[in-house]
Amino acid sequence: MLNSLGKLLLPVVWEAKDVFSSLYSAQKEIDFQDFIEGIAIDFSYNNLNEKDVKRLTKRVSNSKNHQYMSNILDSVFFSKSKLSRTILGLITGKFLRDDSLDYEDLVLCCALKDTFDEDLNAFWRFYGVPTLKTNVGDKTTFLDEYTEKDRLIIEKLQNNGILGRDLVEGRLAGATIPLRYEITSVSIRLKDYMNSIQPLFAKVKS
Repeated sequence: MLNSLGKLLLPVVWEAKDVFSSLYSAQKEIDFQDFIEGIAIDFSYNNLNEKDVKRLTKRVSNSKNHQYMSNILDSVFFSKSKLSRTILGLITGKFLRDDSLDYEDLVLCCALKDTFDEDLNAFWRFYGVPTLKTNVGDKTTFLDEYTEKDRLIIEKLQNNGILGRDLVEGRLAGATIPLRYEITSVSIRLKDYMNSIQPLFAKVKS
């Protein structure tokens, strides 16, 4: 019934629906391969043999892991970034080995769904800016020179929990306020994952 109605009302568009469907399916297959590549990288770093891999993959079918895995796969298929999908694969590989996800990984699983490669390239640059260690023990970065895009990306990374907010109000009261952000445990974890895929990161960056 729906097919007949579509052909009657929108014949040209309806003829193209299979093309759109094929393109979508092909892209999702590529996205999933990026994710699998991340798992493979994690397994290779940890020197897992075929027997280990078979044992670990059985955990995927364990019902108590379904919620974690469905959340990760949701992020993979809605991700807009090759780097993000590969990092999600690294997180999954670690999850299969440790049988748990800590808070930092849970935050990243959500954040990476909405993170572009350009955001991660900027994060890499922002992470390298020297931090100011204050007497309260935080690690705050003051970015004096930045573009409007930098400002938007920093705000996005803060909203997603990848960078922290500098919560000390009026630290530079009366002066021109630079952009401020904090390196958190989530920031450090993401940087560690990006170090693990450095060759891939460099390729996407170029």
